[in-house]
Amino acid sequence: MTGNSALLDSSLHIIDEEIHFCSRYKVRMGNMAIRIFILQKKGERGLRFVDSLDANTFSKIYQKDIYRDVFIAMDAEKTGNLEKRDLAYQHSLDEISNYVTLHPENKEAIADLFYLKIKLEDQEKVVSEIKRYMVSSAIKDSVFWEGLMNTVRSIPQ
Repeated sequence: MTGNSALLDSSLHIIDEEIHFCSRYKVRMGNMAIRIFILQKKGERGLRFVDSLDANTFSKIYQKDIYRDVFIAMDAEKTGNLEKRDLAYQHSLDEISNYVTLHPENKEAIADLFYLKIKLEDQEKVVSEIKRYMVSSAIKDSVFWEGLMNTVRSIPQ
């Protein structure tokens, strides 16, 4: 185990011990644990963790389902089951799209939508979709849109 991996495991242990006793930071701790599981590519463990949490642990209503799908997709990819991976990501995209339809000015949800699209589509196609979406969006924050496009371009495929 590398030093970084050991530190991440230590962080997970602390989160596991404290998440249910510290309601003030429950959302932050949950999100941090999920990020650690993703970094460590521990899909099965991440899935169990997400399943152990209430939906209100997440800052957005769709996030529990999305994280479940991400961990399912991660494990499916490990085993070479690309069809199952793509179905899980598509389910997530559908969930976020529905949320964005109801909350069209929610920047975090819009970003989540395009960050997931990169799992199934070519970067330049996603950037083109962002540009089209930006034109019709009520969000006129050019810094947000430019940052979103730059982030999508920087995500390894």
